[in-house]
Amino acid sequence: MPPRIEVVKADELIVVHDIVIDYDQLPADAVGGLPHSNPLIAEKFDPSKKFDPSKWNGGRSGTLEVPRLYLISPGAELTTDDARQFVRDYGEMKLAPSLPADIVPLGKIRRKLWDIGVSFVAALCESKGQCWQEPKDGFPVVVYLYCGPYYPGFRLWCAGRKWSKDDDWFAGLPREQPQDVP
Repeated sequence: MPPRIEVVKADELIVVHDIVIDYDQLPADAVGGLPHSNPLIAEKFDPSKKFDPSKWNGGRSGTLEVPRLYLISPGAELTTDDARQFVRDYGEMKLAPSLPADIVPLGKIRRKLWDIGVSFVAALCESKGQCWQEPKDGFPVVVYLYCGPYYPGFRLWCAGRKWSKDDDWFAGLPREQPQDVP
């Protein structure tokens, strides 16, 4: 069954129902479905280059069926740290900021997301330490999906940037763990 999109609160909360996340899929394969994805993702998250897979999948393995992935927009400009806290504190849902592997399934429905006003979906990770870090300067990097019609794909962005109040959405998963798919 394809994922279903539910707009709960316009410009604030969208729920994507019934997605399947493959934590074993290599980053290069995961983002390869969108030809305009940043090629550095495949390079930076390459297992043959001493890549720590926990920066992509949180150390998880297997395929998980996730009943609900939440997309939240704060309607305010936020730093990455403030955005992580916003996701954790949103409503009474007890959400955890997502990992890059968590947003890969959204690539298949990115045009539908664009059509309802979602430009960017960021995987903020739980902390700076959980993000992939640039070896030269140790600066954390965030993976996000650009949903638009021109050059859609997965991109990298410095975790130090401020997120826009109009275009940026943050993905969060319920803190309780989803069940393995048989």
